[in-house]
Amino acid sequence: MRLLIASTVSAVVILSASSAMAADANWSRVYLRLDTGGSFPTDDYDNSAIISGGVGYRFNDRLRADVTLGYRGWYGGNVVWAGPSANGAKADISSFDGLANLYYDFGKFGFFTPYVGGGMGFASNTVSNYQVFANGAQVSSSDDHTETDFAWQLSAGTAVDVAPNLAIDVGYRYFDAGSLWAGWPGKSDLTAHELQVGLRYSL
Repeated sequence: MRLLIASTVSAVVILSASSAMAADANWSRVYLRLDTGGSFPTDDYDNSAIISGGVGYRFNDRLRADVTLGYRGWYGGNVVWAGPSANGAKADISSFDGLANLYYDFGKFGFFTPYVGGGMGFASNTVSNYQVFANGAQVSSSDDHTETDFAWQLSAGTAVDVAPNLAIDVGYRYFDAGSLWAGWPGKSDLTAHELQVGLRYSL
């Protein structure tokens, strides 16, 4: 149900942006973005790099929206129950997400344009290479498991103008990717604090 709601809201944002572009026919309002950074999970998972990109539309000087696809492929989980790597489990974890985002820009302060924003959509979280150890030896493993769930984010940052149509975007994001399968002991939530830097190019 949550995934259906997220998909519906995403579709509304995309259609609204498309309608506005059709009515305005001002392509300077359209922008492309490409971002990278680090994702730092709140639970016992390894940190991961982020790769994401998207397309957006500026409705006016303060309000804009974009649709993004992101990938975090370098999470890992390693839980030790007793002793150093004697009894426990480990796995590789990756997450692919699609989000519809809405931002409020506070206006220009010299070269800087601070903003706040939020978004929602979906995340597809995959656990692979899951292995259980006892007394230092592997005793079991599992096939890959993928969970697709509702995802959302809250963000704040600033754009820094470096050229008439180009800005560097530096920001913080709290990202909730929903649930993932975890053999220890079933399901777990994947949430993270994230730092991102990227480029925004206005057409």
